Amino acid sequence: MKKPFYLSLDIDFWNRVPAETVVEYLDAVTKYAQDKGIRVRGYMNHHHMLDAVSKCPVKVLVNVDEHSDLSDTDCNELNCGTWVGYVPWRKKGTYIWYHSLSANTGDCTGGAGIPIFGCNEVRLRANLSDWKKIKHQRVINANFNPVIFMENCIEVGICMSPYYANVYLHPVFHTWRKKHHIPYKWGRKEENQAVQKKPS
Repeated sequence: MKKPFYLSLDIDFWNRVPAETVVEYLDAVTKYAQDKGIRVRGYMNHHHMLDAVSKCPVKVLVNVDEHSDLSDTDCNELNCGTWVGYVPWRKKGTYIWYHSLSANTGDCTGGAGIPIFGCNEVRLRANLSDWKKIKHQRVINANFNPVIFMENCIEVGICMSPYYANVYLHPVFHTWRKKHHIPYKWGRKEENQAVQKKPS
């Protein structure tokens, strides 16, 4: 990654990956960040990361996640599946989504059956968010260690997503944050409870 960016990691990205592999990746990301003086924070729910992302002095958000967390421009519910559409600098920024399943499987917006993307990352829905640029890449989650592109990362947020992450990953997450003394923001196990709010 050439430009400075905020790195968002959702544990559900590693659903179906052995726990010991996920531990290895989380430890590697944390060690790299701490060696470089990069702040790492933990979150129970993904949308609680919004405040940190909003205040981060960058214009690139990289989200490693099973779901896109994009919302259509007419969205009025802020929750774990729409929060990316509420980043205040999105109209001047770039959103990069790494996912392990198909883009359409990770669609959080509904979209009336219309896929998110066509060939060459063309947005097939005219009202799909209003980021200046949206990119996505499908990767193999079992082989994907985010450390490979962290050179220009300036902050890391890692969320547990208890409603969407496989149950065996919950203790992996909590053991990781306690082991590394990661600041943590508690939230709700029922993640889909939304705040009625229009993107600004």
